[in-house]
Amino acid sequence: MIGMTSIRRLVGYRGWKVWMSYDFHILLLAILYNLVTVNDFGFLDSLLLISLYGFYLMFGFLINDYFDRAVDIAAGKKRTIQELPEFMFILINCLVFSIIIVHVVHFLLLKKVLFSIILSSSIFWGFFYCAPPLRFKSRGIVGIIINGLTEKTLPVLAVFAVFDHFEIDTFLFVITSFSIHISEILTHQILDYESDLKTGINSYVRRIGIERSLTIFRTVVSPVSGILIIMLCILISLKVPSAAILLVITLLTYIVLFLMIANGRIKREEKIVPLYLSCLYILLNNVFPPFLALILSLRSPLNTAFLLVALGSQYYVAKHRYHSIKQKVLSHMEIFVDS
Repeated sequence: MIGMTSIRRLVGYRGWKVWMSYDFHILLLAILYNLVTVNDFGFLDSLLLISLYGFYLMFGFLINDYFDRAVDIAAGKKRTIQELPEFMFILINCLVFSIIIVHVVHFLLLKKVLFSIILSSSIFWGFFYCAPPLRFKSRGIVGIIINGLTEKTLPVLAVFAVFDHFEIDTFLFVITSFSIHISEILTHQILDYESDLKTGINSYVRRIGIERSLTIFRTVVSPVSGILIIMLCILISLKVPSAAILLVITLLTYIVLFLMIANGRIKREEKIVPLYLSCLYILLNNVFPPFLALILSLRSPLNTAFLLVALGSQYYVAKHRYHSIKQKVLSHMEIFVDS
């Protein structure tokens, strides 16, 4: 039997928070960008596309936590799944997967075959990122590449396939999303280095060592990600000229933050991700999606639904930023914790 405590833990399970994650933000940005610049898709179908990606990301976290049960326990990580009967967690996985299948069938009926193929392949590789016998997450650099492809890159490519839009902006969106996730997964593995040593997880960072990983992150991954994000932001500003003001505001934010940190008015606890990359993440993931949704809502009152989704997806980020400003501390943000 499941007690009230377990039910409350299930409600606070981190897997439901993917709707407010950076993975969701970049996918939402790709959808809203196409709706603003291409605008060749129906309102309800667009909402279903957003819904599909939410459940897609949710399934990824459910699968990951299911197959990582023993590892998480060994590492001392508290997970809701540890308090639930196995059959119930399997049932939840099956339910979410069934919802995904219904969505994919809908897009197949719309003759979005390429989209369905790309997303289905992403689901396949994403499943075996965590699941045996392949379990790519324990295969060093291969795991990082598979994770980058399945969490952002292939889903972003699938968005453009829905809109039948394959131009230079498609390519830039795809490679930028890949570089962003490489940065994120490398950061995650660096932070998890000690627990991976303890539990024997054969991650890329564990294979090459923490010092070498930090060097690669700081000298290659971060600069490349930063350059690609800047290029993508410039492209968005060219396609949507009113978005250029956001680039200016971000530049001013850099200056203010650097001055406040230099004067000791703000303490910076994040020692891995460079400040410039953090600001660019905010611009791309937290500022542009609501802005593009606002443009759509001004075109039609019906599109206010997109604005509500975009604003709602920023809840945890806004909550963390508010506390950071209040405490005058720039700390590492971790959305995916059980509460």
